[in-house]
Amino acid sequence: MRKITTIYNDKDGFTPGDKYDIYLDKNNHIREWAYYKNGAIEPSLITTWENYKDFNGLKLSQENKSKDGKFRLWFTGIWLKE
Repeated sequence: MRKITTIYNDKDGFTPGDKYDIYLDKNNHIREWAYYKNGAIEPSLITTWENYKDFNGLKLSQENKSKDGKFRLWFTGIWLKE
């Protein structure tokens, strides 16, 4: 996978000082995401991005979860309006 890292300075963005690693597969779908609160050395949270569904050409992950099972975020009832 390819990794993209975003680091916010301590004044800008919604999460000043935070860092994010995004891992993309060969189709540029996010497969994993790591969040580093205040730019910590170790991630505060790592989640997978799973259960992709195609919505008229727009592919969206419907589920994010941590490997230890303590965190799960999922979306249902997704629809697109053109």
